[in-house]
Order: sequence, then C-alpha cells, then structure tokens
Amino acid sequence: MKALPFLIYKNSNTSFYVREDKQKYFYDCLHMHVEIQLSLILKGEGQLIAADYVGNFKPGDIFVIGSNIPHVFRCSEKYYSEDYTGQVHAVSIYFDWEIFREQFWNLPEVRYIFQNDTKIRRGLKIGVKHRKGLKKMILDLLKSEGLDRIILFLKILHTITTTEYHHLLTEMVEVQTNPYERDRLANVYQYTLENFSKDISLEDVANVANLTVNSFCRFFKKSTRKTYFEFLIGVRVAHACRLLRDCDTLEICAICYRVGFNSVPNFNRHFKRFTGYTPSEYRSFTHKDLKKLVA
Repeated sequence: MKALPFLIYKNSNTSFYVREDKQKYFYDCLHMHVEIQLSLILKGEGQLIAADYVGNFKPGDIFVIGSNIPHVFRCSEKYYSEDYTGQVHAVSIYFDWEIFREQFWNLPEVRYIFQNDTKIRRGLKIGVKHRKGLKKMILDLLKSEGLDRIILFLKILHTITTTEYHHLLTEMVEVQTNPYERDRLANVYQYTLENFSKDISLEDVANVANLTVNSFCRFFKKSTRKTYFEFLIGVRVAHACRLLRDCDTLEICAICYRVGFNSVPNFNRHFKRFTGYTPSEYRSFTHKDLKKLVA
C-alpha cells in the first residue's frame, strides 16, 4: 500500500467540493491531498490514522484532516465480510485553504478565521458540544447552491476556528516526507493494521520498510514524532476501546490478548496512559458519558 496522491475533482463553478459517500466500506488506502478535508461520519466505525494520530471513528463524529496529511479511515473487520450487509455513509467537504485565504484575507469580517489556522492545518476531532450544529450545517451544505453555499461554508469555518472544544489530531502542520518515505510509512501502517494483534518486533516492521532497525527507528520518529511502539500501542488501545464499548460479554482479559498485549497489567497500564481511565472504568460509562470521554 502506498500513500497515494489523491486528486480531488472540483467543478470549475465551485470554490470547494462536497462529496457524499455511501458504500460497503470507506476507501482503505493511505492517501493524501492538498485540499483540507472535513468529514461527517453518518454510518460506519473503525480507526482513523492521520499522520501521528490513531483513534476510533463512529457515527456522529466530525474530523478535519489537514493539507497533505497521510490518512485513512479503516473500517472495522465486519465491513469486509461478504455476509455483512451494512454500509458506511459520510459527507465530506474538500477545500484548498490557501486559495480561500488569498480570496478572503482582506475582508475584516473573516480575517480572524485565517489568522487562527493552526487548528485547521493540524487537523481536528470536533468536540461533542458543536457536533449537532455542525452536522446540520454540513447536511444543509449538501443541498445548497450559490451564495447560500458560501455563507454556510464560512459559518462552518467560523465554528471550527473560534472554539476551544476540539481535539487536535496531530502535532504536525504538514508531513514533510518525499514520495519514497510516504510509501514506506504507508506499508508500515498497513502491516500494523493487519497484524497489531500479533507479536510484532522491530525487526519485522523494519523489514517491511526495507530498512535496518536503527534506520527504521530514526525514519519513523522523524515521520511521526513518536516511536513505532508508541504508535502500535495506540492502535491496540483504540481497538480495545471499541471492543469494550461494543462487546459487553467479552472479558477484559480476553480483550487484552485479542488486541496484542501479552499481560493484563501491561494492558491496564498502557490503556490508562492513553485514555486516562482503566479498561473497567471505561466500560462502565453510559453511552452519553462515553461520548463526552472521546470528544
């Protein structure tokens, strides 16, 4: 799998592109594009990887993916089963931040949006407090035209850039890797997603990247600003969160081994480090409380 450069189609009569996806599962290859992507998940669940961010997605979530950030919405295993009849559904807005910045920079009413662009460039998971309002605006945008469309879009940008109730996805404004390095990183991501439940050594993943262990460690840290094992643990914890939420009859010790940890104490320690809660505390939340937790 390569981090594919993705060409976003945009009609010459529009300044941004809105796309509705209804299919068996989301596009599952690591890819990147110049346009910033704002995605509302209406149906579907799985893991989002965006540069150094690893986390779950589910219906109701809204994400902003920065320009040239390698990312993939990888659906849960059930979506790839021939017997599964469900679908995913998302509405995404794609826009070139620099073009909008140039066109609107001199308007005092909107200048503050573009002066506070760090959130947009680093990507966001929209906080619970603003999801309902943003969801309505995004769905209205899908049906709007002309001036109404631009007004709605600016309202969406205003909501995103003027609130503190969002979670920044990545420490990086833009991933500065050449095409060969992006391909290496994509292969590592794909291998990890397919094998995270197994015992993975640095030698294994260095071979996937076609590097020595030392070279791989330097490459991965430079590309993601975290060690490979930090990334791997993040993937395992994110998968464990979904199992804790969705599989009430599955014992915590069984989840521990299913996602690749070799001992329950080790699992508990890493889970609390990543989420701030023990697995049993996490499971005890009501659905409403859980929404607040992952916001």
